[in-house]
Amino acid sequence: MKYLIVNADDYGLNENINRGIIRAYSEGIVTSTSILANGEAFLSGVEALKENPGLGVGVHLTLVNGHPLSPVAEIPSLLNKDGDFMADYHQFFSHFLRGKIKPAEIYAEWAKQILYVKNQGIKITHLDSHQHLHIFPGINNIVVTLATEFDIHKVRLPAENIFFGETLPSLSRSFARDMLTGISAMSKFNFHKKHLITPNHFYGMLWGGHLNENRLTTIIRQLPSGISEIMTHPGTNNQALEAKFAWGYNWTEELTALTSVKLRDLVQQLNVQLINYQDLMM
Repeated sequence: MKYLIVNADDYGLNENINRGIIRAYSEGIVTSTSILANGEAFLSGVEALKENPGLGVGVHLTLVNGHPLSPVAEIPSLLNKDGDFMADYHQFFSHFLRGKIKPAEIYAEWAKQILYVKNQGIKITHLDSHQHLHIFPGINNIVVTLATEFDIHKVRLPAENIFFGETLPSLSRSFARDMLTGISAMSKFNFHKKHLITPNHFYGMLWGGHLNENRLTTIIRQLPSGISEIMTHPGTNNQALEAKFAWGYNWTEELTALTSVKLRDLVQQLNVQLINYQDLMM
């Protein structure tokens, strides 16, 4: 059998992203989302989640972009001079690889993020992270500890292996995908050794932010047996989102694809069972 989790990342980050994700769930094939506890639209997003109880919700753990939940004095190694998280994973790993990041502070901040989501009455289905930091050596063991302590035994493993039959988006994106796939192999051993569950297959890194209908069709047609996850980024009002986030994403294109009748019909024709992380069993 073929089982598919379609996860929409970055819930809570912005109202336009929240609206896109809820639409992609209610009108399309999205089955799961992951929420940023420090997002500007977190609280309003929580209310919308309560109105859509069938949507699985994981925590999108973050150490980059935005404000921390912890007091500045408790996690100084994670922050810039303004008391915010570093801008992106490049800055973070520049500090991490030089031993300037304290693992105990990562644990403390991520524990607060999980607890903040849990305290809103949300049943947490899984853990993943902004820019995939949770799989890196020296960090994935922290995820194992938190998953065990909070009784959340399901984690994303972003190891992508698919041929799209078109020119690569960029060499840097291709390199990042290959690097994540390699690191995921190490994390997989650690996660499974500690009895954490991961999907068997993952898609959405190479063309992240640009999963149009054709690319999603390619993925769905090539799904192997087992459990697959597609990472997506739907949203509304591209112009407003582009002005705020310089990621080059096309959120509305992904929303259009995810709510495509053609795509929903394809899922049914191929007998792909749509699930979320809550459905994964030990």
